[in-house]
Amino acid sequence: MSYIDRSFNDKFAESWYNMGGDFAYMFSKKLIAYLKKNNIQPKNVLDVYCGAGNLLAELQKVGIKCTGTEGSEAFIRFNKQNHKDMEFILTDGLEKFNTKEKFDLITCTYDLVNYMETYEEWVTMFKNAYKQLNNGGLFVFDFNTVKRLADWNTVVYDQSRDLDYVQTVTSNVHGKTVINYIYYVKDGDKYEKTSALYTETSFEIERVLEALKKAGFKDVKLCDFELNELSNPASRNKIHVIAKK
Repeated sequence: MSYIDRSFNDKFAESWYNMGGDFAYMFSKKLIAYLKKNNIQPKNVLDVYCGAGNLLAELQKVGIKCTGTEGSEAFIRFNKQNHKDMEFILTDGLEKFNTKEKFDLITCTYDLVNYMETYEEWVTMFKNAYKQLNNGGLFVFDFNTVKRLADWNTVVYDQSRDLDYVQTVTSNVHGKTVINYIYYVKDGDKYEKTSALYTETSFEIERVLEALKKAGFKDVKLCDFELNELSNPASRNKIHVIAKK
């Protein structure tokens, strides 16, 4: 997994919670609606690389017991302070989670699987998810497609009274897509910079399906953000996957 930690600290974790959790909040509503529509009632969930716990916070509100993994000690410290009734596990690599508990639902959102550089890491991650699901459990994740990463160049800027945010995405940097998250956090009369730099890699949809099959998943749905099954996945920049054990 390619992760370059430049000045990632506790301020980054808090800033992400305050400004970067919109996707997790919006997707949680879609996921909860999907579960309700299909009469699926998970008792517990594992969110892999859960960030500041934004997704888990919403799932907890509907009565699901929440556990998260993270590779960042700053996020672990933040979560243990702000989500005291959840469990958080520090792991060395996104794919290397191995808990003592089995789960009805495992999630990994915000194209985090793309942070894994090799196909073998994707297979390992999917195998771990399969192993740690209860029978009938769901593995829900999303990934940016090869189509998206081939030409994804953008700058996003946002600000609030005490916090400025800049995200830059650049494709084809030594064959990788580079994403740089930067927060400028107000500290008295000055602003402190805290950042994290990642690279993303993707594989053709057929190879992702093959990796899921290798892990043991036989019932796999490729969906949009609303979690409606796609008729033409090849046209998509991002795909949401629901894999059932």
